Amino acid sequence: MPYRLLVLDIDGTLVAGDKVVPPGVVRAIKAAQARGVRVCLATGRRPESTRRFVDTIGADPPTVVYNGGLIYDFAAGRALWSRPLPLETARRVLPVLRRFPETSPLVYIFNKVFAERRTPFVELYASRDRLAVDRAPDFARLLTEPPMKFLIVGHRPDLERLSRALADLPGPPINQVFSQQDYLEILPPGVSKGVALREMCRIVRIPPARVVAVGDAMNDLTMLQTAGLGVAVEGSPPELLEAAGTTCPPPEQEGVRVLIERLFLTRDRAGAGSPARIGLGRSKRGVPPAGAPNRSGANGKQRLEQRLRKGGVGVARPKAAAARTGGWTIPPRGGHMDKRTGVYLQNMTGHEVDERMKKNDILLVPLGATEAHGAHAPLGEDVFLVCRMAEEVAARTGCTVAQPVWYGSHPYHHLGMPGTVVIPEEIFTGYVRAMIAGFWNMGFRKQILLNGHGQEYVIPTAMHQFAKRYRVPSLLLLVNWYHPIRDHFKLTSEGGTYETPFIHADEVETSWSLALFPELLDMKYAPDNKVVGFLPGDHVDKAGNLLNRPINWYSQVGAGPIEVKAYIEGVVGRSSIARAEKAVGGVPQLLDYLERLVTDVHKAFPPGKLPPVEMVTERDPKELQAVLKGPRKGGKSIYSLGYPP
Repeated sequence: MPYRLLVLDIDGTLVAGDKVVPPGVVRAIKAAQARGVRVCLATGRRPESTRRFVDTIGADPPTVVYNGGLIYDFAAGRALWSRPLPLETARRVLPVLRRFPETSPLVYIFNKVFAERRTPFVELYASRDRLAVDRAPDFARLLTEPPMKFLIVGHRPDLERLSRALADLPGPPINQVFSQQDYLEILPPGVSKGVALREMCRIVRIPPARVVAVGDAMNDLTMLQTAGLGVAVEGSPPELLEAAGTTCPPPEQEGVRVLIERLFLTRDRAGAGSPARIGLGRSKRGVPPAGAPNRSGANGKQRLEQRLRKGGVGVARPKAAAARTGGWTIPPRGGHMDKRTGVYLQNMTGHEVDERMKKNDILLVPLGATEAHGAHAPLGEDVFLVCRMAEEVAARTGCTVAQPVWYGSHPYHHLGMPGTVVIPEEIFTGYVRAMIAGFWNMGFRKQILLNGHGQEYVIPTAMHQFAKRYRVPSLLLLVNWYHPIRDHFKLTSEGGTYETPFIHADEVETSWSLALFPELLDMKYAPDNKVVGFLPGDHVDKAGNLLNRPINWYSQVGAGPIEVKAYIEGVVGRSSIARAEKAVGGVPQLLDYLERLVTDVHKAFPPGKLPPVEMVTERDPKELQAVLKGPRKGGKSIYSLGYPP
């Protein structure tokens, strides 16, 4: 007895950050429908912003919207089932929402979205979902009819504090769920995608056991638990992965297409889509769905895993492995560099910067390079790597990110490569010194430099030159992104995931790029070449000095060829064997470390606090007092101590 209904979440499942359904996914959906499979959508969106996705894929009716608060038939233009948020509940949460002005609440009512204030978070939400947000100065006056839901946008720590405050409200519990890393939703009591899925099954007369449900966030949990087969997108929260029967690739890799092809479009049409045919007989509780053979036991489990992996569909990770995701979205959603999302310093107004520093005055400074990375990868790969990392950490911790340094210093063997822009060391160190001084003068006196390029031997020079020049209290830290997780880069012969060691634009670096920004790569052009060295392999180290060899990779000239002679492809190694899944285990480990670093700095040195003056400088305290006070508070700028930096 085959699966007859496929229910898809939209954001993070059907579409990635660009909100475009890939043509391959559309074709796969239509092919499944041609074989009798009903394909429906279930989303937290409102009907107006859902319609274009229904039209694009030709979704069958009905559609779940508002995270289960409404089941809507777009073909008939009418609601089939509705559960709005009671007015009493809506009014009960308003005082709590106002206690957290750092977050931005929105309310859905009259098929419109309203906000009391236009904030960067509101602009982010509107740009992500491509919809208009109306302004309502006072939600209390607006709430004359029951709304469908509240959605609150903000930094995750702020949202978690708000969530705890809502949970502490006296009276009936507030139904709340995190639908994204930076979205907290308040839903009607008893409403969820799972409840709505059961109602949908009643409407279309298909039992839940014959349903496949696919999602990527915690608002999808009940839906996956209700369906006969729950499918979590790779990189979903641990709780979702634990509840799912299997996984599929993310939307950037057309995961829905991959899943449909394995479930419904197999060559042997007899029994396609049935639990027996695809090896998915066991439900989440280990009980076979009706009509499916029991495939318990080691042999059945092996057949299941082999069939799924053959088609790119992953077996749900065990709990220990899933925990490494740490709730991080992989790949990250991105889209911060040119928008006011409360992440990048240069995108903020002066007022926003001042308000942000009152809560967190730590600055992340990404440093990279413009450099040849092969025909398959962007020239700014080093920059994009550290920017995606910094963006995620800033969104979770509330620190700020400076727009990146796009041009960097290079060792001799990089010289001459087309696509590589080489900045002389003295100019590069002077530029970094000047940046540090400018940020310090602004008030960001705790700076974490996040390096994504082979210039880790140059940046410390700039940091110490600044310190010697000004001798002011500050905290300057350099993190080369690959150093906090050295064990992740082990080779398969050592129990790791990589076949080759990390060098440049190769298996390792390309795998990380596929995990963090797959939309910028084109793997059909990925080249390979042979790594050349003139000395036995145990003397000189490779990128990041991750092999712990006696001689650092940058502490040599002539032990290997220059790139323009040996690696004109822009790759040193094998980029064609890169896979996002090879890096997926390391990304959350690194982000967890960076989050912990920012948190530890924030605890040790809260906003406005610095290392003790008497312990870190010999400058005269009176001379320092005016500079520490700063020109905006009647003091002096750092440049009163000397210029240029």
